[in-house]
Amino acid sequence: MDKKNLKILSIIAVLIGLLPLFLTNPYYVQILINIGTLTVISLGLTVLLGFTGQISFAQVTFFGIGAYTAAITTVTYGWPPLAGLLMAAIVSGFLAFLIGLPVLRFKEHFLALITIGFAVMVYVLMVQLADFTGGPGGFSGIPPFSIAGVSLQGEVPNYYLIWFFALFFILIISNLLSSRIGRALESLRSSEIAAKSMGINAFTIKLKAFIFAGIIAGVGGSLYAFQTSFIAPNTFEVMESMTFIIIVVVGGLRSLWGAPIGAVVITAMDEGMTHFLPLIIPNAGGEVQIIAYGILLVLVLLFIPNGIGPTLGKLIKSTFHSKAVVKHIDTPSKVTSID
Repeated sequence: MDKKNLKILSIIAVLIGLLPLFLTNPYYVQILINIGTLTVISLGLTVLLGFTGQISFAQVTFFGIGAYTAAITTVTYGWPPLAGLLMAAIVSGFLAFLIGLPVLRFKEHFLALITIGFAVMVYVLMVQLADFTGGPGGFSGIPPFSIAGVSLQGEVPNYYLIWFFALFFILIISNLLSSRIGRALESLRSSEIAAKSMGINAFTIKLKAFIFAGIIAGVGGSLYAFQTSFIAPNTFEVMESMTFIIIVVVGGLRSLWGAPIGAVVITAMDEGMTHFLPLIIPNAGGEVQIIAYGILLVLVLLFIPNGIGPTLGKLIKSTFHSKAVVKHIDTPSKVTSID
């Protein structure tokens, strides 16, 4: 991890650690938990979409697989939550491997369509396999996450838990992108033909990125299940994948901080529409939210195609650079007259 990203990560970690001290309302802590959950799930898509160019609608599916794996292992089989989390990561990663083997041989819209089909199939199984998943009525009674006998129950412990994993995955991705694999991803994103000519196995790199994204989403799903204690299939519908894609596009596809920035923007939009939209349009339904997402996506693609994160970074950098230039301009020396 380079020094700049490490410095930013350290500052953000300190701010995240201090925030609950100033938030007395549990509602605001829950909003930050939601942002953290969206960040974790979207981080894998940042690697997959931003650095390999693979458009996948299966991220919400691995999110759901992780949630149901954690729920079934802890409630049905009585496993401890930590074992349930590890199993969620393993099952999600293994299924990503099985799906990625045939799917990643396709490109562009074919890959997107196939992952949509996979997402629909898993959603149907979640609904139909009621003996395991609870069916449309959902799965309840999921215990809170605990480790070494300490139960992390309540908003503040769950807040620290989800953001620990969010920052941990950001650290991993940053180190990954600065390694040999990161350089291979960069070459693959720029030109697959050029990457192959340099001896890079494009299919293997894509598969690793797909598995990595699946594992992260599975972990996010397990944390979501432990935090809510109840999950239902409608949370993992295929259209929810659009939310994660919009998050990484709005935040910045090729930015390490694109996922958290996009998660903040989307959550702010959701909260704004929940509280203020009924005052403007009394009978507005969920379709208004979809329209708002579409408008946001179009505006970002038109005016800031690199995403909010990189655009803000360039703006801040240029501002500080301008101040530094002005500060170092030598003022003209005074000329003394000679009588």
